[in-house]
Amino acid sequence: MSTLNVTNIKAADGTSSLSIANSTGFIDLKKQQVPMFSVYRSTAQNINQNAWTKVVWNAEYTDGDPDNAFDTTNGRYVAPVKGWYHLSFLCSMDVSSADSGHNNYSSMNKNGSQLNYQEFYSIASHRHTHTFLMNMDVGDYCEVSCYNTSANVNNIRGGVNESQFHGFLVRALA
Repeated sequence: MSTLNVTNIKAADGTSSLSIANSTGFIDLKKQQVPMFSVYRSTAQNINQNAWTKVVWNAEYTDGDPDNAFDTTNGRYVAPVKGWYHLSFLCSMDVSSADSGHNNYSSMNKNGSQLNYQEFYSIASHRHTHTFLMNMDVGDYCEVSCYNTSANVNNIRGGVNESQFHGFLVRALA
């Protein structure tokens, strides 16, 4: 049997390394980059009546997208790695008193197809929250849409604490 004695293994391009401590034997993963994103609506967005409207997440949290895989111009995350992703979103919906008693919906979409949706009977402003585990291939994309059944245009509130979309790779697949 052969033994390989090393304390540090570095990638040829210097983007990552694996260090093994001499005294403890613990492995230290440095610069381990897991695909992820964390975005929000910076301003309100109108949700038209009786039509699905894609939410355009137009702002990123600091260091919230190390792979630059989220496009804030179209509100879409494109998977850079094949695998299982944990995705969640929160949409804060403003509903006027004149519009109370109507249903609102929010959905997660993959490659332009609706996966599922939640329905909310609105009597006031409310928050839609969803959490998913989604299998994505490289190049697959996900996005969020909302639907409003009232007679008026409602909106998704903007602001760092109001409407958010987050995701990260849980397990890479070959």
